Amino acid sequence: MLLIADSGSTKTQWCLTGPDSVLREIRTDGINPYHMTAERIQEITEAQLLPALEGLQPERIYFYGAGCNQPQRNRAVIEALQHHWKDTPVEVASDMLGAARSLCGREDGMACILGTGANSCLFEGGRITGNTAPMGYILGDEGSGAVLGRLLVADWSKHQLPDDLSRMFEETYKTDTLQVIEAVYRQPQANRYLASFCPFLSRNIEHPYIQQLVRSEFTRFVQRNLDNYKRKELPVHFTGSVAWVFRGILTEVLTAEGYRAGRIRQAPMEGLLAYHRATPT
Repeated sequence: MLLIADSGSTKTQWCLTGPDSVLREIRTDGINPYHMTAERIQEITEAQLLPALEGLQPERIYFYGAGCNQPQRNRAVIEALQHHWKDTPVEVASDMLGAARSLCGREDGMACILGTGANSCLFEGGRITGNTAPMGYILGDEGSGAVLGRLLVADWSKHQLPDDLSRMFEETYKTDTLQVIEAVYRQPQANRYLASFCPFLSRNIEHPYIQQLVRSEFTRFVQRNLDNYKRKELPVHFTGSVAWVFRGILTEVLTAEGYRAGRIRQAPMEGLLAYHRATPT
């Protein structure tokens, strides 16, 4: 039995799988060693994961997560999990490697994450060989939910939205510029706040303004990230809520920029299950 985890800062999806089927699927609080100690991670797994496993023992654990990009931080996750399963091998890797394994499998390609944030990599020979620094929603993260929300709110605050969209925005969110400034500049997790406006974009995606906003930002993602790899012959795969919701426009942009759209999935777990079931431990 394998225990596979896909973790963000807010939630973690765990799947205990046998050779052919999922035995348990569990959701716990997010685990991010950038912000958490091994002790805190252990508390989460002890309170939320172990009871749901009902005594079942994994033979190997694969943990993919945000913040898992440095050996010292990864060690905190390994220590927490091996506190419960002392003799179980644990592999901890970044959410980017998880996305690449999920989307590309054993094939070469480009793997991308478009959710609250954005990231991409060149995946060759079973490993990441290139990565354009995402740089976060202030300096980068083109095409992400946070940046799409930032553009929408910025245009609304400066009276750049078409009148019909502006009225709908105000009726939906009942906010003002002071509340926006408070949430963005003084409260934590401004990226999630900005990404929370993406449902407005998806509900009104047929509006020409929103079509252009999303299309333009996806084009920026391609030109500022994928073009750096200089491998247009490879397929481009995506995972993440933004990629999934706007997959029609995303595919059109890729084609217009000379790329071939590959798999577009809402989340990486399905592909990770297939990858690890087929890969010898």
